[in-house]
This record gives sequence, C-alpha cells and structure tokens, in this order.
Amino acid sequence: MKKCLLGILVLVASVMCMACAKEKAALPVNEFPASAEAIKGALESSELDWVIALEEDWGQGQYVYTLDDNEGKQVAFVLTGALESRKLMDISFSLGNSQNVRRSYEEDWEKVFKFASYLFGGFDSENQLYDGFMKDYNNGDESFKWQEEVNGLFCTVKAEKTDNGYCLNTIRIDNTQY
Repeated sequence: MKKCLLGILVLVASVMCMACAKEKAALPVNEFPASAEAIKGALESSELDWVIALEEDWGQGQYVYTLDDNEGKQVAFVLTGALESRKLMDISFSLGNSQNVRRSYEEDWEKVFKFASYLFGGFDSENQLYDGFMKDYNNGDESFKWQEEVNGLFCTVKAEKTDNGYCLNTIRIDNTQY
C-alpha cells in the first residue's frame, strides 16, 4: 500500500513539474502599447544590436519606434498599439537602397523573429514564430506572404526577393483577426 501511495505521489509530482516547466517556457504577454524599455528588453533578449533612434506618440494608444543598427543605419519601424482589448504590433523593415538603410536579409531572420516574439509575448518559446514561418517559407517566389494563427495570435509575415537575396518587409502580430 505504501509503495502504491508513493508511486502515485511521484507521478503527481512529475506531472506538476512538467506543467511548471512548460509554463516557464512560455513568453509572457506584454503590456501594450509597448514602452521603450520593452523594446530595449526585447532587442537585448534577441541579441540584436539595434537601438531606438526615434520614439513617437501617435495618440490613441499607438507608439512608433524607429530602430537603427549600431552603425546608425535605419533598420525598421515598430508600431505598437492598444485599443480596448485589441493589441497590435507591426514591424516594417526598411526597404530602400540608400546607404543609410540596412535591409533585413535571411541571415538576420532568426534574431528578428525572436525580437517580435519577445516584444509581443504569448508564444510557447522564442523560436515558435520563426519555426512556423520557416516550415512554410518558399524562397523560390518573387514575394512570400505567410499568415497563421499561433496561440490565438494572428501573425502575418511578408518577404520579397531582391538582387541580394530575400528580405523581410513586415512582421505583424494582432490578437484579433484582421
């Protein structure tokens, strides 16, 4: 009887430990609109050496951040917004060919997807969004659009072919269907 009771106790403890481990692995859902501190934290967690070059309050719960790389080249604009229960994040990557712009090519993508995942939150891991995109990604087309519901979040990613390879246009995450 004692062995049976001990076995059940060990089983229950094991299940609880697995549940706790899974819970810790999930990325927390962040407050929106995102603050500059949240942007900086997501950049640091994703190991991107980008900085906030400009922060703008567009009113009505919307903030836009201009991100530059460590050489001062513009990389992306990050729009975060909140209206009642809706949360939205749109990362639009710089597409120009100017010397003041750095495009986001495939070698950067894993870190960029981690940034988006840390900033919005709600994913099971830092790689869940990237892995889902890469599973379906087809780099043979002129442009590629991926739309998927992930953990109740509606995600859209757009990439396009350039002379130097594929680059990201947009990563958009919304907690409501668009």
